[in-house]
Amino acid sequence: MKTALYVIAVCLLAACSEIRYMGIDTCTPAEITYPSHIHKILVASNAIPQPPDEGCEDIFMGTTLPCSIKADSAILDACRTLGNAFVEADYFDDVLLLSAGLRTDTAQPQIEEKLSPEVVQALCEDTGADAVITIDRLRFQTKKHVSIRPEGHIEGTLHIYIYATIRSYLPETAEPAISVLVADSIYLSDWGYSAEQLNNLFPNTEEALQFAARYIGEKAHTAFVPHWQNEQRWYYTGYGAQWKKASAYAAAEKWQEAATAWENLYNTTSSRKAKAKLASNLALVNELNGDLNKAHDYAKTASNILQEDEGENSIYSLFQSQYLQALQRRIRDDAKLNSQIRPKKLPN
Repeated sequence: MKTALYVIAVCLLAACSEIRYMGIDTCTPAEITYPSHIHKILVASNAIPQPPDEGCEDIFMGTTLPCSIKADSAILDACRTLGNAFVEADYFDDVLLLSAGLRTDTAQPQIEEKLSPEVVQALCEDTGADAVITIDRLRFQTKKHVSIRPEGHIEGTLHIYIYATIRSYLPETAEPAISVLVADSIYLSDWGYSAEQLNNLFPNTEEALQFAARYIGEKAHTAFVPHWQNEQRWYYTGYGAQWKKASAYAAAEKWQEAATAWENLYNTTSSRKAKAKLASNLALVNELNGDLNKAHDYAKTASNILQEDEGENSIYSLFQSQYLQALQRRIRDDAKLNSQIRPKKLPN
């Protein structure tokens, strides 16, 4: 498990001490749990590019200029990035990408069209895929503003709003197994000494849309496969030889040695303030060791002491309650992860 560590000095419970923050990687389940026979997937575009005259705003020095959007290549970029994200996740045995879009009509670009069971069946038979994942809708709204700043330089900003619908289809079902709606935005800014210099530095709209499409493709893959994410954790330090020894072990990521020192302090201290900090530290060690239930018990002890001594709405009580909720979520997630993580299909 990767960790990153940084330190901040605080005063907790009227006793100055140190909190050392760190990041831990936790595995999060996908929104969908695929049947065990799904080993090969096909990624395809089932979206129509939006009309070039929609969703575009370009204001230059207070004047609205005509502008257009060209999103044809952005949809393929999103599909390619989504497929590459699946490959890097190493969850499916094989990931296929359909190079051409499935929809050829242009009459109603804003209306999504789900794949029929017959089309899904045909795609799976033609490619050998067990499931199909499609981008059924990808829309952009861009707002580009160029203005002169009081300092005299030219500033450009570009805000891109992205809206996507991504679905997964199984050949044995009539309706999509899952529909994922994704909405996000990207903000870009730069400046130059002249409009010409800014134009050379700033991406044009088509390049920005391709960047936005790749971003949304990367983000969306987490709905379909278990994935790692970084979460913030912390441990408390204190004064005295045993506290310093435990902190040194923790800084070196020797968690078992740190746990032994913290547990000795926890069992011998008469200070409720110290007991709350030590219970929180022991919760962290047990979480790192994978014993989430024991971690939850220690975190609950710390939370109860803080609420009794400081009140439920104190910043430290709320802080500890958030950790307790994070552990409760991880305990729930573990049950779902157990049904999602499966052995790879052996080659013939």
